[in-house]
Amino acid sequence: MSNFRKIYLLVIFTILLNFIAIYSFDYKEFFSDKNEFKISDVDDFSDIFFGKKNISSDYTILKQNNILVLSGTFSTNAVLEEFKTALKINLDENITIDKNRKIDFETANRVYKIIDFLKEYMENGSKIVVKNNNIIFEGAVKYKRYARLVQILENEFESDTFFVDIDTLEFN
Repeated sequence: MSNFRKIYLLVIFTILLNFIAIYSFDYKEFFSDKNEFKISDVDDFSDIFFGKKNISSDYTILKQNNILVLSGTFSTNAVLEEFKTALKINLDENITIDKNRKIDFETANRVYKIIDFLKEYMENGSKIVVKNNNIIFEGAVKYKRYARLVQILENEFESDTFFVDIDTLEFN
């Protein structure tokens, strides 16, 4: 077999592999919005069949010593662990398990979007409180230069269920 024929087969093989790689790549998954997460907090069949209403989970995420601490009420330990993993929270305390409580995913995704703001830009003692699907974000900003970020945050989540009570020092 000549060198020309070997090179020709190598080029054909390379082009074939490129076509396979391009057509098998899932672009929708790669470019999808990564600002959401899912937790398998599903309803029981009996809950659906009998029309049982579930109460929303109430929880607090507190920043203590630059660590986020979760406390609140969840439906199961598995849901609690998935929630902690999704939000990258290491500690939990004062956790209550109540099977009638379910996480509202819209509220949880809003918390997911602001959790990094709490980690990076807020003082210790700042917290996110979720009660009856209302989000209360309170605390103090680390530095004065982050005050504008609070305004952006308020504008992005402007609604009846999102409240900001942050000491922003001054807007100069």
